[in-house]
Amino acid sequence: MIHEAVQFIDSNLNDFLKAQFSIDENTTIANNLVDIDGKAFPENINKVVLTLFNLYQENFLKNVEEPDKINQNRKKNFSFYLLLSSNFIDYSVALQFLNTAHSYLEANVIFNEATSPNFPLGLSNIELYLHNTTFEELYYIWTTLGAKYVPSAVYKVRIMDT
Repeated sequence: MIHEAVQFIDSNLNDFLKAQFSIDENTTIANNLVDIDGKAFPENINKVVLTLFNLYQENFLKNVEEPDKINQNRKKNFSFYLLLSSNFIDYSVALQFLNTAHSYLEANVIFNEATSPNFPLGLSNIELYLHNTTFEELYYIWTTLGAKYVPSAVYKVRIMDT
């Protein structure tokens, strides 16, 4: 469920950026920013990198008429934060890609079967919201991930099962 949601966001954002910039090569990648030794991944260069962090579960009840069936009727919904890092050598290009990615995600806050023909099976919705991040939070995120700062944005993503 989580993997499918991240891959769906990655694929759709990639298709949009390729069309907007009239390029054939992939422009996004779902990946860590650095390897376990703190070295940057070469495949992340000149890409918008999507990195998941801080996954947590939210429990919502479906319509429950019998209290003893509460656990059987629990929907498993997850939320996580997704860091979009515009990891381009040219700073100007990094800003252009970040701006275009943000425009796409702001215009497409909710994804589902009705809005996307390639929507993953087993999910009912994917919702994305720009997370207002303080300087302190940015510092902790980038320090925890072990990478050097590049232009970026943090999105809260909520995925709901069917």
